[in-house]
Amino acid sequence: TQAADHSIATLHRVHSCLSACLLGAHAFFLAGFEGGTTFGALACKIVSGAAVYLFLAVFCWLLCEGFMYTKSLIVVLPGVDSTFAKVKFRHYCLLSILAPAAILVPVALIRSDQMIQYRPNLEGHSASLEEPSTCWLSDRNGTYWAFLGPVLFVCAVNLAIFVAILVKLSRRDLGAGGDGGGCNGYSG
Repeated sequence: TQAADHSIATLHRVHSCLSACLLGAHAFFLAGFEGGTTFGALACKIVSGAAVYLFLAVFCWLLCEGFMYTKSLIVVLPGVDSTFAKVKFRHYCLLSILAPAAILVPVALIRSDQMIQYRPNLEGHSASLEEPSTCWLSDRNGTYWAFLGPVLFVCAVNLAIFVAILVKLSRRDLGAGGDGGGCNGYSG
């Protein structure tokens, strides 16, 4: 059907955006992994911010993918009314662009010093007791929860979506033939 084709096309676009964000996130993460000593503090904060933003965007796209699977299930099972059926690709883009920014911008403004991980300065090259080690969120003062909290939330929502889809499919399968032998009770 036309609705199913549109849903599949949107799912492919979600996968493309997910892949692009994942590629960018890995590139920034690898650049900043030992970049604390290579980059200056400002450059390290920018690399850290870009990596965190893109990884948060990856998890937002994964959440959108979970919504898309739910939407695909609704298209396959007509008669179910849901707000998921009315969601468009631009809504997924807005979620995946704005949600990471809404999380990262306050952290970067309020705790910009926490955008870098530090290690003790054992060589004494500078007057500071610590030197930058990794361009990533610090584990001090709970700043890493700006990343871990949304990631755990997305995992929990996607797990709930997965369980809901399994329950829906198992009820549909049992109602279609009762033998549980495949799609619509057909066992081949």
